[in-house]
Amino acid sequence: NDILKKGSIYFLKGNISALQKNERFISKDLNRLWTDEIINTEQTEIDDIKELKNLHSLIVDDICNGNFENCIFLDLHTFSAKSGIFCIPSTNKKSLDLAASFGIPFIEKLADNLTGTSLIYFGNKGMASIAIEGGTHNSKEADSNLEAGILHVLAYFGFIDENLAKVKYSRKKLKKL
Repeated sequence: NDILKKGSIYFLKGNISALQKNERFISKDLNRLWTDEIINTEQTEIDDIKELKNLHSLIVDDICNGNFENCIFLDLHTFSAKSGIFCIPSTNKKSLDLAASFGIPFIEKLADNLTGTSLIYFGNKGMASIAIEGGTHNSKEADSNLEAGILHVLAYFGFIDENLAKVKYSRKKLKKL
């Protein structure tokens, strides 16, 4: 809070039951359920759909108050392959501009081929929306890469001062990856 210049920052965790079991998902992949049809369904007996509805309500109603233009959505990931960092933007201009600002590889239009992702759902609502793939699961490098990505985004949108030593270090790190 002592370095935050404006706004509020929220960190939400998804796939709680799966994470506790060290699995990607239990019965349904939470990051393939983000469609209006599923969000608006009356079905709630599936834990993944209950979690989706809770996350949706938190983000849409409590955090963004229905105003998507003033919200930024970062979807932080790691993966099982041995590889470096990259990002996947939604297809709106704010998301594409953000992806280009990182100085890391980004895969344009990939998210359009993935049905039901939170990235596309919120990007289509007008949010700057980007997924950051930080590196190999459970590695210190992935944690560090994701932290650098978060700091870059916060500085990019003016939430924190871009002249902070940690931001400068993070941006330098991203450019080297």
